Amino acid sequence: MTKGKKSKNQKKKFFGHPSNKGKVFKKTYPAPAKTRELRKRGDFTLLPTDGFSVPRCQHGPTLLFGQKKNGQIESRFFTCAVYRNKEKCSFKVGVDRDGNRLPPFADCDITPKAVKNKYNYNCVNKSLKSFAKDGKIIWCSECMNIFENRHPHPDCQFLERKMVKYPSKFLDALVDPLAEAQFFFSDESLTILKQLVTGNGADSVLCIGAPRLMEALRAEKSVPNLFMLDIDKRFASFYKSVQFAQYSMLTHHFFDPKSESKFNDFLGKAKKLVVVCDPPFGLFVEPLMASIQKIKTAFEAHGKADRTFDTVLIMPIFVGKRALFLDKELHMHDYKVTYSNHKSFAKPQRSSVRIFTNIPATKIDLKDLDGYKFCDYCEYWVHNDNKHCFMCMKCTSKDGSEYRHCGPCMRCFKAAYRHCKTCERCHIPGRCQKAEGSKKISDEPQAYEAYEDEEEAYGEEEEGEE
Repeated sequence: MTKGKKSKNQKKKFFGHPSNKGKVFKKTYPAPAKTRELRKRGDFTLLPTDGFSVPRCQHGPTLLFGQKKNGQIESRFFTCAVYRNKEKCSFKVGVDRDGNRLPPFADCDITPKAVKNKYNYNCVNKSLKSFAKDGKIIWCSECMNIFENRHPHPDCQFLERKMVKYPSKFLDALVDPLAEAQFFFSDESLTILKQLVTGNGADSVLCIGAPRLMEALRAEKSVPNLFMLDIDKRFASFYKSVQFAQYSMLTHHFFDPKSESKFNDFLGKAKKLVVVCDPPFGLFVEPLMASIQKIKTAFEAHGKADRTFDTVLIMPIFVGKRALFLDKELHMHDYKVTYSNHKSFAKPQRSSVRIFTNIPATKIDLKDLDGYKFCDYCEYWVHNDNKHCFMCMKCTSKDGSEYRHCGPCMRCFKAAYRHCKTCERCHIPGRCQKAEGSKKISDEPQAYEAYEDEEEAYGEEEEGEE
């Protein structure tokens, strides 16, 4: 029904009622929709540990968390950096503001017993050499090895010989969201990442939590010097000790003490190194960036000239924007990364995962993909919905939505944002931080904010970056 017809019907009903005779007709409008409130973040904050004696659990150095109440830090405690599930690691030590341990752990020895991990490096490929080329191959997930023709354990499966090079395609993906949930790149995203690495002329690639990329580069032999760091110990069965180490990315911890020296040898051989990191979606960005900085420092310690260190981070937008703030050399590309086994991020139109890198955007070629266009002004590929702003002199949209330029702020914001005269910045209407009744940010110094839930965080509107 058109607006004109709707107005006539309203008038007809109005004057048709006896009680409205002699009255003036006024058209009614629906009440405006209420502004959606920001979703609340978790009650836990990651705190810095500068000057503190950091305790260790059986999974390595721990992280310091603060529990908030009414926006203020109420309690502080050290807990496992790998697992958020108490059943897998129950380590928790309370401390005061200065890092001193609180009862009942104030005066007792809380050092956990050392766990001796056995690593049978490259056992699969060693076994494969002794098998007949026409024989059957059986994979046993209990033994973490392959066998010929038959094996007594029930949890076994037959494999083709070529599949041994691609363990991520037959290993059961870990699915615990509070531990090591695994998602693997789709074939399309894997191709884009390979082109990014090889097109940049890298002679060495470090994969942190990106096993499928490691497998593809090793199989194609396109990069001579490879190393993978991953929390999943199972990959040790498929790689030599000079190519793999079990690793905690938030604390830069090597589970096998011998691995760190072999990792340093890898860094010493590298001249043009690219670090590709695909971390968990809801991780804390600050400790991850600190670990990457330690790797960069170790790389630069070898002191050879004409060496480069490039970073490629695969992150959702709500996590990556924090990485952009911490490392000014990084930029976000429009390409939507997809995963073959993720319920939402398997399709580009639903993926919020992007590439954050210091490699020039011109190195990412998307000419063979639908949904992207080449911007003649920026001279690189962008999403079809990303419009070039001639005030900012770049394509400014970060998630494919419409952006508009704000004159007073001298930058572009989402179309839903409005310039606020109170705080003199653009934000969603009704969310001014200086307005009466707005929530104050915690006074805790250098407190780190993080998202506890992936979907909850992505539903949150950004408040504008620094």
